[in-house]
Formats: sequence, C-alpha cells, structure tokens
Amino acid sequence: MTIGSILLYNSTIGRFLSYSSTIVRLEGEFDMKNIFKFLRIISMAAVIGFSFVSCGLLGDLFGKDEEPDTQTTNTQTPGGQTSGGQTPGGGQTPGGSHTHQWGVWSVTTAATCSAVGVETRTCALDSSHKETRGIAIDPNAHVLGSDSTITKQPTCTETGLASGICTLNPSHVLNNSPISALGHDYQNWTQTTAPTCTAAGVETGTCTHDASHTTTRAGAAALGHDWGWITTATVTADGTETKTCNRDSAHNEAPRNAYATGTAGLAYELIASGNNANTYRVRKGTVTSGAVHIPAYHRLNVDSTYLPVTEIGSTSDNNSSSGAFYNVSITSVTFASNSQLKYIGGYAFDNRTSLTSINIPAGVTYIGDSAFYNCTGLTSVTIPAGLTSIGRDAFYSCTNLTSITIPSSVTSIGDLAFSGCTSLTSILVDSGNTNYSSEGGILYNKAKTILRAYPSASGNITIPAGVTSINNYAFAYCTGLIGITIPASVTSIVSANSVFSGCTGLTSITVDSGNTNYSSEGGILYNKAKTTLIAAPTGISGNITIPAGVTSIGRNAFVSCQSLISITIPASVTSISDNTFYTCTSLTSVTIPEGVTSIGGMAFSYCTSLTIITIPASVTSIGSSAFYNWTSSQTINVQGKANQAAADAAWGADWRDGCNATINYNGS
Repeated sequence: MTIGSILLYNSTIGRFLSYSSTIVRLEGEFDMKNIFKFLRIISMAAVIGFSFVSCGLLGDLFGKDEEPDTQTTNTQTPGGQTSGGQTPGGGQTPGGSHTHQWGVWSVTTAATCSAVGVETRTCALDSSHKETRGIAIDPNAHVLGSDSTITKQPTCTETGLASGICTLNPSHVLNNSPISALGHDYQNWTQTTAPTCTAAGVETGTCTHDASHTTTRAGAAALGHDWGWITTATVTADGTETKTCNRDSAHNEAPRNAYATGTAGLAYELIASGNNANTYRVRKGTVTSGAVHIPAYHRLNVDSTYLPVTEIGSTSDNNSSSGAFYNVSITSVTFASNSQLKYIGGYAFDNRTSLTSINIPAGVTYIGDSAFYNCTGLTSVTIPAGLTSIGRDAFYSCTNLTSITIPSSVTSIGDLAFSGCTSLTSILVDSGNTNYSSEGGILYNKAKTILRAYPSASGNITIPAGVTSINNYAFAYCTGLIGITIPASVTSIVSANSVFSGCTGLTSITVDSGNTNYSSEGGILYNKAKTTLIAAPTGISGNITIPAGVTSIGRNAFVSCQSLISITIPASVTSISDNTFYTCTSLTSVTIPEGVTSIGGMAFSYCTSLTIITIPASVTSIGSSAFYNWTSSQTINVQGKANQAAADAAWGADWRDGCNATINYNGS
C-alpha cells in the first residue's frame, strides 16, 4: 500500500486541516478508481470552503456504507501507536487487531451554519480506541445577534423563523428565515419502574424545552435473586424446603426433603474414624432442661450435606461429668422415627433423675457403661431388637424401673447393669436369645446354671437348685434382702465378697450342708473346710467370734458391716486381707493375734470407733493405707519394731498413708 496525504486550508475558519487516504497499488499499477474519488473530495472541499473530511464523511462520499458497530481493525491511539485489540471472546485476531465493540455516536462539536460538526464513538473493549466523523453543515444553525428578531420560536421538533444577521457568518442575513429546531434536552431523570430480580428498572426524562415531551431509558440494573429457604420441617417432624427469592416469593425452585432439626442448642461433633466415621455424635450443647428430641440427620448449614446422627456422647466417655447430658434437667428424650442412632455412650444420661421414660430406637446396638445410672425417675425402658451390648452399671439404681425386656440379639450384659433396681420385679428375656434366660425376676445364662442378677431380691430367698454359679454383684444393693440360702449345686461364687455388696439388710447366709465347696456358720459364708472366712452379711451386728481353725479372712469380708461392734480373731488366723474391715464404723474392739503375718491394704481404714489396736511382732507385711483416716485420738502399738524407720523398712512407708494416729514403737 502507498499512503497519500493532502493539507487543505479552510478560508472561513482560517485553519489548516489534513486528510489521509489509502491508494492501493495493484500489480504495479495505481487503482485509478480511488484516485478519481480522491480528486472528487478535493473539488467538493474547495466549493464549500471546508478542508476537514472525517472517515465517516469519506465513506459517504466514496459511496460505501457506514462502518458497522463491530469490526476488526487497527486503531490509531492518541499516542500515535497502533494498538492490537482483543476479539470479543478474548482472542487475538491476526495482525494484533481486535474486534471493536463500538458504542453509540455522540456529538462532540455541533454543526453550525458555517462549520461541520464532529461526533465520536469509543470502543467498549479499549477506551483509547476512538473514531470520529463529520456532521454536515446545518444551514439553519445560525447564532443570532442581540438585535435579531425571532418571528417564530423553534420547538424541540419544529424549525423557527428569524430575521437578523448570523454572528458566525455576517454574510448570512436572515429575513424571516428558518432557524433550526431546538431538539430535545432530556433532564431530571427519575425512576418510574423499579428494577426486579430479572429486569432492569426504567427511568423517565423530561425535556427542558417542553415538559410534555418525555422519554425513557434503562435505569438501575436488575437486582438478581436474593435466595432464602422456606421449610416445613420442625423440631420433631420432617418436611420440605423450597429455595425462594426474598424479593419475590413467586420466584422459587422445586422443593427438596428437609429433616427434623432436633432440639435447638444441641451440639454435634463429626466423627472422624471408627465404625461411625463421617457421621455425627450429639451432646447437650446449650440445652439445660426440658424435653429433648434427637434428630436422624444433621447438617452444618443449608448448603451442607445431611449426615446421620449415630451416637449420643461417646463410647469413651468414662465419668459422670463427661456424659453427653451431664447436669441437664431432662424431662423426656424422644427420637426421630427414621433415627440413625447406633450407640448410646457411657454416662450419657447419668443421674438424670427427672427422666421418666425412654424408647430406645431400632438400630441402637450399644448402651454404654452407666448410661442411665441413677435415673431414679425412670419407670419404663424399651430396648430394641438388634441391641447387642448393655454396659456395666447401665441401669444401676433405677429404683422405679419395674420391668425390662431383653431381645434375642443381646450377647453381653455388664456387671451391676440392673443392680439397685429394687422395683425391677420383671426381667423378660426373649426365648430366642442364645445367651440369657429369665425366671421369676432373675436373670440367668441360657441354661439357668449361672445366676447373673436378681435386682429385686427381698426377704428370705432360696437360690433354685441347679444353679452352679453366682455372678459377681448378683445381689448387689438389694437392700430389702434379709436372708439367702445357697443350694448344694453351687460350685462357684464369683467374688463372693462382692455378690452381696450393699445388701444392708442381709443378716444371714446359709449354705446347704450337701454343698461340697461352701459352708456357713453364724450366718457367715466360709469355704467347705471353714479355713477361709469368705463373706459376712452386711447387716450382721453385735459381737462376732470367728471359729478356731480359720486361717484367713477374705478380701472385703466385713466391708461396710456398720453394726459390727467387736470381733474376736482366733490364733489360727495368719492373714487379714485387703479391705477386710473397711468402713466398720461401729467397731470398737479387735485383737490381732500373734501369728498373723500379713495385713492387707485399707484393712482397717475408716474404723473411726476403734481407739487402740496392736500390731503383733509376727506381722511381716502391711498393705498401703491399712489405717487410712485414723486420727490423732486413735493409737497404734507396733510390736517388734524399735522405731518408724524399722517399721518402714519392713513394710514400706505407705502402710501409714492417710494415717494420723499416735503410733508407739515397742521394739525388743
């Protein structure tokens, strides 16, 4: 291409203006058609006395169409550099150009009777890219002097008539000649239609020349949707939720399922590992009292995924203060009909004395240790089919619980699970259970050879013949039990000293004479040979003499026998075990015979009524805290040890732990 340029002088306005054009060279020859058009421009400019010709005017004169609003071009920037643009989609067009997105033409210099005007448009992609074009001279666009006369006022749309001399060109003398219409001058734009979620608002402008002339334009942008959720789900009932625009409730999406929320304030913890990983466990949170509803599912917020609630507390909760509903005055606990619960953790409802009933949902397989410990208001419990494990102390001391049914699925029941349930007269075990059976309020193993628990035992009872073993704590805290007879068939009493723990009314234990393992005398349980005193009934009272021939007094043998006043130990005894006289608070007299070699830990702890005791020289070992809680008003005489150092060397210093008694050392 060869670029040709021309500089023209406009004598009317006294300015030089330049024009550039492109002359296309084809196969070494000039494009004669363009040359002739170029000469035509020059001659026309000379006629009208005007030498500035815009690109748009050139287009008109050349006979080509007005340039479209979108085109691919290289554009001269104000700094004289050619700027390559981006296509509307962001791609670079060949040669560094981009596809312009032109705005509307706006008048930058109005045309007059003597000079062309100029209008400009700007690329929306790059504001430095602009185009200008001329506005043809308006022969009626005069500027009249102060001595001119307007015989007809122009309006917005109609020309007027005037007489006078144009100040722009004195040669323009008007004699009732037309002057240009004013055109509309729209101002005072006000919102006449508010924007909606999907449509922009509308503004209306009023012409300053004629208030009856109005027009409209796009106002504030569409607001977009302000989505919220409307739900029919409640604390206890499932429902649906619909995504609905807060600005227009008619704008909504299809509803979806929503689950019951559960009691407000409950706290949820995502379980990270184990069988219930990626589910929730629930705790009291900020709940302090009243009815509690445990939901089937929980989510963090409306945009989160629902996950099942599978645990109340944790299986690792191991004390009262860690329980899920510790220190909450619960009156009732209910569960969703579609409950996903599997575990009720340790101490979950420990000491919730206002809880009166609970229907444990299907799907629960585990009830933790002490889960309902001391729920004294609890009158009924429904245990679901599928439950496999009931923890230690699970329903301990639920004193108003009258019946319970154990399904066939249960394989494990912990010690003391129903101990202290003194009103529990009915324990029913499903006949399909392969591990347990029941009869007369007694829980047995399947073959009824092991007596597991008899929580409501009272008065004088006889253990059924055929029972070979009595489980640990089987009669624990049966405060109404007075006497018990053990049949000849019993060969094992597991931790016999704990079997009758807390039976404060028990005064007599009798063993059938045909029993080959156990015997009794004076209401006290011995081994068959009566060489070991196994257990005295907790309710025994007064003065007791242990028969000659007994060589050892068993662990916990007289524990909590608080009506025991004195005891005579025969010379045959060589061993006093741990906790033997623990909390015998009424015991005032005991003589440890020469020949005793060992005294167990805590053996005489909390014997607050004893004033003096003598430890014979034969004793070679004493367990920790043997005289715990003894005070300075009590005396211990130590035979065979010259001083404390000698005693500590023989027995260890911890025999004196918790002891503030006066100790006299009488060494030989």
